[in-house]
Amino acid sequence: MKISLTPSRGVMPRVAPQRLPPEAAQTALNARLLSGDLEAWLEPGFNSALFKSGEVRSLHLMARQHWLHWTAAELGTEAVSVDVARGPIAGDSTERSYFSGTDAPRVTNLAKAIGPCGQRYPCDSLLLGVPAPEAVPALALDTVVPDASNVEFTNPGAESGGTAGWIVDEGDLDVRTSGDAAGLAAQQGSYCFCGGGAARTEAHQTLLLASAHVFPQQMLELKWWQASGPAGSAAAMGLRFHDENNLPVGEAIAPVQAVTPALGWVQRSVSRQVPAGAETVRLVMIFEREGAGQNDAYLDSLELSAMDYEEPFDCSSFDGWIKGPEGGVTRVEIDPGTGREAPSWRFTQNNSVSYLYKDIGLATSPKARIEADMYAVENLTLMLYASAAGYGVGINVGENGCRLMRYGAWGDQGGSPLAQLASSLKNRWVRVVAEVNTISAAAARLKLRVTRLDSGVAVVSNHEAEIEVNGSCVGFKSRSNETSERSWVDNVLLSVTAPEPDRPESIVFTNYVWTYTNEFGEEGPPSPVSRTVQRSNNAPVRIDTPATAPAGYGISHKTLYRSATGAGSSAYLRVERIPLDQVTYVDSKTDADLGSVLESQLYDLPPADLRGLLAMPNGFLAGFSRNELVFSAQGRYHAFPLDYRLATDYPIVAIGAIDASLVVLTESHPYVATGYTPDAMSMRKLESPQACSAKRSVAHLKDVGIVYASPDGLVAINGQGAPLLLTEGLLTREQWQALNPASLLGVAHDDRYFGFYEKTGGERGGFILDARNGGFGLVFTDLWAQAAYSDPLTDRLLLVMGNQVWQWEGGSTRRPYRWRSRLFQLPRPTAFACAQVRAADYEDLLLTLYADGAPWLTRAVTSAMEFVLPDRLAQASLEIELAGTSRVQSVEVAEEMEELE
Repeated sequence: MKISLTPSRGVMPRVAPQRLPPEAAQTALNARLLSGDLEAWLEPGFNSALFKSGEVRSLHLMARQHWLHWTAAELGTEAVSVDVARGPIAGDSTERSYFSGTDAPRVTNLAKAIGPCGQRYPCDSLLLGVPAPEAVPALALDTVVPDASNVEFTNPGAESGGTAGWIVDEGDLDVRTSGDAAGLAAQQGSYCFCGGGAARTEAHQTLLLASAHVFPQQMLELKWWQASGPAGSAAAMGLRFHDENNLPVGEAIAPVQAVTPALGWVQRSVSRQVPAGAETVRLVMIFEREGAGQNDAYLDSLELSAMDYEEPFDCSSFDGWIKGPEGGVTRVEIDPGTGREAPSWRFTQNNSVSYLYKDIGLATSPKARIEADMYAVENLTLMLYASAAGYGVGINVGENGCRLMRYGAWGDQGGSPLAQLASSLKNRWVRVVAEVNTISAAAARLKLRVTRLDSGVAVVSNHEAEIEVNGSCVGFKSRSNETSERSWVDNVLLSVTAPEPDRPESIVFTNYVWTYTNEFGEEGPPSPVSRTVQRSNNAPVRIDTPATAPAGYGISHKTLYRSATGAGSSAYLRVERIPLDQVTYVDSKTDADLGSVLESQLYDLPPADLRGLLAMPNGFLAGFSRNELVFSAQGRYHAFPLDYRLATDYPIVAIGAIDASLVVLTESHPYVATGYTPDAMSMRKLESPQACSAKRSVAHLKDVGIVYASPDGLVAINGQGAPLLLTEGLLTREQWQALNPASLLGVAHDDRYFGFYEKTGGERGGFILDARNGGFGLVFTDLWAQAAYSDPLTDRLLLVMGNQVWQWEGGSTRRPYRWRSRLFQLPRPTAFACAQVRAADYEDLLLTLYADGAPWLTRAVTSAMEFVLPDRLAQASLEIELAGTSRVQSVEVAEEMEELE
């Protein structure tokens, strides 16, 4: 009888020793089985020292020679490794690289990473991403109108040299030049007004409110500078309002008085809310002489300003509001017993509409804010930019949730839906906050927030939309089919920003945003929108932005953008990029001079706990945060839009890329995400619940897929079919768990999986899996690595052992193997008499034969010559073990010498 053996396969611990295939082993430690012969691997070769103290957990090679490395102490909370993605940037010679797993995701390049830091690379890096500025750009119009005035009128400082524009009602209005009154010069310019020689003088100038873009309920403020001479004559100014029939409807006149000290200028003011029904305002001058002679009271530098209007309504009256219809069942009335704090406005109707509205000049105001508490049994609508007839867009709340609607009249019962924003809000108090910015004469931008007052939950959170401008009114309307289904409104607040000054040339509404740009030229999302201003080509806008930025992002510049409208749409166009430390920029550019469109509105910072960062083939990055798959914008590796994120049911442990697909490994089922652009990625859940036990175990094997450690063994996912358990025929679950798969570090090299583990008791080791058809299977090694890097350019596997970098098989000597065959159960008791080992060399080769489980022979083999075995009784089983570094081709054991070939 003869036993012939070719030692060419690894171990299969789950298979009983006597049932192993002929070439398979019970033990294969450090066995190199690449050629069909048994060989020894070369020892690792020293590559480089690492200069950080502590256990190195991750490794990356930069510029072919510098090791970026991170220790366990540098990892972020719950992170186990650092992942580095080389930026796929056209023409980049700086090796810009993005990495995650530290305190926050970061970016570096050669200049930053490699520097004078004692080779503890990376020396420096930036926080990944560019934040949005928090400050609103501050705007000021650089115009000929006085800074505090935004309503123009004629001859406000007597600089015409006369009284042009002013009508004298009583007395003798006159002007004085500097020097006419001893010791007094004009407050500004060369001239000022005086009362002449009359005991009392009164004069006025009339302005049409509509032409000045001033509307009822808005505040007007009149300021002037006043001086009194030695006689102490008195003066004052005021505002008188008249209706369309020129009848007075209200006034505000300052006390007529002298000012002190004599011959010194003092600024005074008076303000008044424009009464309902007012069509005009008269600016009034009054002089009263003290003693005889000339009136020595003087006025100069008059300024009239339309002020921002804010008025709260506690719903205890309808002052200033128009309601309808009057009488009957359908009506609006004050409810003294209901409200957030009674009273409130109650809307009652029977299959019709009741309404209430007010003209607040919304269409001519650049910005406004409307707030109200609303309660609907069926439906209740807040109307914006409505005409007096009720044509406009409304925010409808009630049994149909929250909707944007368009209505054709106050009595329009149905309306046309524009957008559904929330589910049913029937029988609930909600706080509606609508912020609007007028874009043009026909359009405005709405920002809406709706909050349930019983829970404080925002059911609509900062929804933005462009809406029509049909008029200047705001209002409320309610419809129901039953008189018992009423609606209530309470705690209304109207805040309206005053218009900017009118100009004789072309005027447009515009606003500004600004962004940060880092030293890599990466631009972040925009700031909050500035106030809306009315600008013209003759009115440059001064823009002030802070000269500071959040630390750590490498922010070096700011970019200013202006809203511009054309071809039926609006966008923010680039005005200028300025250094970070430049506070002020004056924008005098025409729309034609503006640059590119702002593209970063949807950009966002990556999550602070971003993990698993890798580069996808179509120019974007992927990573994960908790149970969200996160993508960068395409070609914008610093920007991670919220809209691009996909969620899994369980937390994500690791991800791996196969071509344009992404394998997502979780604490439960794996997923596969596919797509060619980050905004079009979709994800499907695989049926097999093969959870990932260790993030660091993930590697990619050609023709196999993404390989990772699961509780059952090594699993492969190729992105097409179901997960495949690679070790199913090699290891039982118990044998696999004994290796402590949660500790596994995996790396692919030469299409083989190298795994390094640390058992629960502290024993460390590794294994190599060749899962290809015709591969050697599984062998173990007594080497252990704490981190690994596979270099595709040089086809080297680099291992961190003892905080030094070693190249796999980079040494010149060989590491001894030990390979033990299957258990050969003999058909009859047999006494083997001779043996032969064929090898390429016999420098280091030890043969051990086991008979019936016990060592029988241990012999150093030095040649291919047959040799005689020691005498022994017949045996029932045989095992063959080889140890050393020689390359073994075959082993034969026989009963007779003639049987050996």
